[in-house]
Amino acid sequence: MNRNCNDFHHRVVETLSERYEGPLIDNKERGVYVEAMIAEILGSDWELTWKISGRNTWSMWDLESKSTGKKIEIKQSAACQTWNSGTNLASKPSFSIKEVEGYYGPDHGEKDAGWIQFKSPRRLADLYIFAWHSVVCNCNPNHCDPTQWEFYVVSAEDLPKGQKTISLRPVQELANPTNYKQLTSVVSDILFEY
Repeated sequence: MNRNCNDFHHRVVETLSERYEGPLIDNKERGVYVEAMIAEILGSDWELTWKISGRNTWSMWDLESKSTGKKIEIKQSAACQTWNSGTNLASKPSFSIKEVEGYYGPDHGEKDAGWIQFKSPRRLADLYIFAWHSVVCNCNPNHCDPTQWEFYVVSAEDLPKGQKTISLRPVQELANPTNYKQLTSVVSDILFEY
């Protein structure tokens, strides 16, 4: 990339970063932000799949362990949304947990394996992290503050088979809330108990 194009690109990226300067991040950007936040919390062994060489920018899971190949899918929701920020209404969380019939992408180190079809639908991640920002609008929510998030870590095996979505209450029945300081050890404990 020539110098002028490179400078232009950095100015565009700098402008885009303003969307994450909070305190509220809209639904379209918040998912990507929370994925990056969790990757940062979990540490250098966990890589965002869009950063892995040879992968598409979109994958059927969000994080992959460099050392074990374990996969994490991240789902997030927030009580205070950009569209209800002037009210005391709280958004009701619902998370997608849909099983898939296959996927496009690399498989076992292949650069492009094309469509990989399964005999029966399944979830591809080993683990799901459900991130819930429970701070309501009239209590100074800040989506960029990891201390305001609750994390529920659930093995994919424990999720209901054939179910497409799950609300917060059933997630809370499957896992205790974890704060960002405990997240790494909880992830490790759950991944390696199977």
